[in-house]
Amino acid sequence: MGEFDAAEAEKKLRRYWKRGWSDARIAVELGRGRTWVRNFRNGLGLAPVGVLLKVTDERLRELHGRGLTDVEISKAAKVTTSTVESRRRSLGLAPNGVASGRPSGPAHFTEEHFRELHGEGLVDGDMAYQLGVSKDTVQCWRKRYGLAPNMRKTLEQVETAARDELLSRAARMAFALAPEDARILKMLEPILAAEMRAVAA
Repeated sequence: MGEFDAAEAEKKLRRYWKRGWSDARIAVELGRGRTWVRNFRNGLGLAPVGVLLKVTDERLRELHGRGLTDVEISKAAKVTTSTVESRRRSLGLAPNGVASGRPSGPAHFTEEHFRELHGEGLVDGDMAYQLGVSKDTVQCWRKRYGLAPNMRKTLEQVETAARDELLSRAARMAFALAPEDARILKMLEPILAAEMRAVAA
């Protein structure tokens, strides 16, 4: 295989793409693998052939012009969010909900609400679902608010947090009782038993 010419490859790929050729057919013509073609095409912001018939540039511009987010456009056009993102980039359109400072349509959120969800430990994908926006929008605003990404908690972390909360609650209740009150031992007994089992394991 000769020296790779990226400019020539892009020129050919765009030409074949406009003809409606599939990635597989382009791969044969360029002498490359289908995965390579797909990645190169995605890098150029070109949607997979076949999707073009589902949503035209005019339709995408119309939905985008109404202020819809990528998620909302994907639902209206019945295509995937990644397709919308790819096509939007190829048309030079900025994602709605980012440039304006807040998401559009019915999915408005305040900084307070955003920080509240983040404080609850939700990961970006879960926050996007709760807010009705794309994951990209959440990532953009999380960075703008100076918030680090939350990581999905393991079962052990969840159990530890629950045990700590139980211990904290029991301690608060115990301090409200007189030291000789028998209810103190009853409240602490399950926690002490759990700790003893953990040490023995």
